Amino acid sequence: MKTRRTRMIKLSLTAACCGLPVLIALACLAFSPTALAADGGLPNQNTAEGTGALSSLTTGANNTAAGFNALHSLATGSESTATGSLALFNDTFGTNTAYGFSALYSNTTGGYNTATGRNALLSNTVGFYNTATGGAALLSNTTGTQNAAHGREALFSNTTGSLNTANGFAALFYNTTGAANTANGSYALNGNTTGEDNTANGYAALYINTAGHSNTATGFGALQNNTTGYANTAEGNGALGSNNGNFNTAIGIQTLGNLGIGSSNIALGDAAGNNLMRGSNNIYIGNQGDPGVANESKHIHIGTRATHTATFIAGIYGTTLSNGVQVVVGPAGANGQSERGAFGSQTSYLSLQARV
Repeated sequence: MKTRRTRMIKLSLTAACCGLPVLIALACLAFSPTALAADGGLPNQNTAEGTGALSSLTTGANNTAAGFNALHSLATGSESTATGSLALFNDTFGTNTAYGFSALYSNTTGGYNTATGRNALLSNTVGFYNTATGGAALLSNTTGTQNAAHGREALFSNTTGSLNTANGFAALFYNTTGAANTANGSYALNGNTTGEDNTANGYAALYINTAGHSNTATGFGALQNNTTGYANTAEGNGALGSNNGNFNTAIGIQTLGNLGIGSSNIALGDAAGNNLMRGSNNIYIGNQGDPGVANESKHIHIGTRATHTATFIAGIYGTTLSNGVQVVVGPAGANGQSERGAFGSQTSYLSLQARV
């Protein structure tokens, strides 16, 4: 019995001696800073997951990097979030947010930028306050600030332009230095390069505008072919679709749709002034213009023959003007001062007087 008992004691001592170093090592790990940190946790509330992520960090705080070489160059910057391989790879400033492969890849000292999508804001270096959502959105931007691009390849070519807003696939795609433009709809202001202060709402609105400025286009293809014309307003699908003039206003579908060269024209109503191809200072209200007359200026057309058969204007009947003359209306609708034979035998008098 003694011999058997001694063997049992020897076995227990051997096990205890062999296990003691392991227990000591586990106890040390349990109380070390590394063990207390969560998976991927670093000092100063930083989190890194992925090879090379936050690998240059020294004193920066509150950064999160997930992905191969994400936030690779950041040392002292803080409050950046990079998710995706090479996201914010060159960033040193901090306060940026990037989601997607190579998003904000080239950013160095630019701050407060947000990029979501593959290669979004890829080339940005020192630009501030930009927002890009969609693959390759604001891809070429380098120093432009306060731009917002939502949609794949929106503001794709923008380099130094600022204060632009593009919503839709390839909206403001070719814009480089143009500023303060707003494009809502796929291909809206697609060709704009240096034009400024333009607003395009609708698919392909102001589509090939390059340097024109201060234009407003609302509707599919509105001001679609305008390149350098400025201060135009078009509301309605195809309105001012061929225009390259200035200070024109067209409201209605296809209104002034064929006008190529001309300025200071006003058209109201679907297809109003649609026959005009060249001319200035015309007014069309509910009238397409005379058939076959593509070139005219300083004319006013109200209503359509055979459609509008009576005219009622308040404030004229019973009112007299000194030095007035009678006005007659010809069979084609033209009116003017009364003169025998001026409009042939078929004339009607207006019950008004025109000041000479």
